Amino acid sequence: MRLPTRAAVTLAAAGAALLPFAAPAMACPEDDHGGKGHHGWGHGKGHHDGGHHGKGHHGDGHHGDKGGHHARKHVVGGPTYVYDPYFKKVDTQVVTELDKHGTTVRFKVAHMPKKYWGKTMGTHVHENKCGVKPDSSGRHYQNPDARKHTPLRKKEIWLDFKVEKGGKGYATARVPWRVDKKDARSVVIHQHRTDPKTGDAGKRLICTDAVFF
Repeated sequence: MRLPTRAAVTLAAAGAALLPFAAPAMACPEDDHGGKGHHGWGHGKGHHDGGHHGKGHHGDGHHGDKGGHHARKHVVGGPTYVYDPYFKKVDTQVVTELDKHGTTVRFKVAHMPKKYWGKTMGTHVHENKCGVKPDSSGRHYQNPDARKHTPLRKKEIWLDFKVEKGGKGYATARVPWRVDKKDARSVVIHQHRTDPKTGDAGKRLICTDAVFF
């Protein structure tokens, strides 16, 4: 059993307005790194050998919040596909949550190669499910209700993370709208940090299926 391991985050970090119908900004690592008691989150993941598919474990829960509303949550362990054998030992986890304020995406990574420790990896929610080919996941997911000239980082979900010493990485993004499961189906790790103007982050390395709402 393996160790546990951009869009909106904090107002200070990205200027995101966490209000209904507002737009998200770039995500930053979450404060909760899993902590004690989080073990084996990668179980049920897909195969790692460049194109062999295996669905991750999907957990769907309904949790009541203080206001009496119900939050929905899905947990998927991965990766589903690895496109570069150099990353065959990597574990991933995507947690999606929906509540009355919007959608939260939490992404965890473990066992990143030592060569990448200290580097920032561009990571985004994509339109389609993972597939044998790197481009199977399609384009970056975009909020279908966003205005035409909305900056990319305010209508997409970016989960760039910095690889820590030891190979772990964490990111959280929160957007003040419901992400429809028909519009977003995966999370992709790219080779480089995301360009804030173009949204480009290099070739696709790892893909993990995700379940939205």
